[in-house]
Amino acid sequence: MSHFPIILIPSSIQQAKSAHPPTLIFPDSLPQHPGTKPQKINNPLIAVEVALTIIISTVITSGGGAGWGFLSFVTAACAITFQAWQQIKTYPQRKRDHQREAGAYPKKLEDYNYKKRHYEQENKASQSPERVAEFQYKLLRDVLRRTSAHDGDHSVATRGCSEAKFGDHLKRYFPGKIHSGLTLKIPNFDHPYTPDFAYVDSSLKLHIDIELDEPYAHNTKEPMHYLGAWKDNNRNDFFLDKGWLVIRFSEEQVVCHPKSCRKTIASVIAEVLGDNSVLNQFVNVPNLQEMRQWTQSEAEDMAASDYRNKYSQQPSELADSPIEVNPQVSKTALPNPSRAQSRGAARKARLAGLSTSSPKSNYIDEQVAIIKTGKKAHSSLLDDIFAASHQGDREKMEEALLVLEGVEKRGFNKVVCQGYTMKIRTKALQEFNNKIARTD
Repeated sequence: MSHFPIILIPSSIQQAKSAHPPTLIFPDSLPQHPGTKPQKINNPLIAVEVALTIIISTVITSGGGAGWGFLSFVTAACAITFQAWQQIKTYPQRKRDHQREAGAYPKKLEDYNYKKRHYEQENKASQSPERVAEFQYKLLRDVLRRTSAHDGDHSVATRGCSEAKFGDHLKRYFPGKIHSGLTLKIPNFDHPYTPDFAYVDSSLKLHIDIELDEPYAHNTKEPMHYLGAWKDNNRNDFFLDKGWLVIRFSEEQVVCHPKSCRKTIASVIAEVLGDNSVLNQFVNVPNLQEMRQWTQSEAEDMAASDYRNKYSQQPSELADSPIEVNPQVSKTALPNPSRAQSRGAARKARLAGLSTSSPKSNYIDEQVAIIKTGKKAHSSLLDDIFAASHQGDREKMEEALLVLEGVEKRGFNKVVCQGYTMKIRTKALQEFNNKIARTD
């Protein structure tokens, strides 16, 4: 059974990551021992030759060829005599050669053993983790250089709301490497493939196709991205053949746990490149929990129950924060209503007392300007609220809410989704009040 996130790595990259340096072949052979001291005459050989000569001559003579037997005997005797004379003549040279070889043999053996030890040490060093990693990285760089890049960047494919939000998150944590709208032509087909997002490291030629898989189409309710879907399988094979990695998240994972999804991408990059520099910024982010891939019939059931709408209403910042909020908490469960009301009144009084020239008022004006241009302050303010409420820090909580309320009074609601901020603030306040109740 397949689970999201689905992570696919080209076989060429897998082979490069698992390869080991080849074992070195020792070229030298063991030196030959010079043997025993040479003799002036090889008596055993001469004795064997004489015995054979007598036997052969006797056989020839007994067969009726006395003349041929005598002739063979004389010929063999002359040959043996000449051989003995040659041995005596060459003995001094053979003796000197043996002495030279015997004298050089210990040095040859020492050199051989030294070279063999050096070979064994070098062979062992070549298989060390550092050398293996260096070897694998060189292979990986060669493989990545052969990756087929995109051939267009003007895709007309539509993007959903969850893709747009997740794209902003990705560009913040992987600056300069996240691209949308890229296209790759499909052979014999009019329409190209368009990755939802493409991670492209141009210096290393590392390409990752990042996909957000929905269980069904929003308008037609047609099941999508279900287990065994041939369209997805063909698409995956296409990108893998091009040398791209493929990471497929479920839409629900991206909406509810965008930080953990980003950590998954960083983990894959770290695993492939052997570099944890990108992953280090996600040390405090929990790992993404697996989600079973739905079947076609389950996707149909999801469409019938409008399942996508249920999780798409949940703000991603809240889902990724460590706050645990019970949306069913009643007003009677809040601690000491009079104290809670007094804290709210005091906060409003401080807000009303902000002058247009105060540092806080200037800060609020800056936040409004940033929101209208890049929407950066929105998530920053909410992060402050979550952190303070989770830690039970009353002063920081009051400060963050004070700034947020001031921003809202200066037109904040015009640039954010309707009701979004109110839900966040309400749930964060509930958690904060619960924290205060436990400490009080």
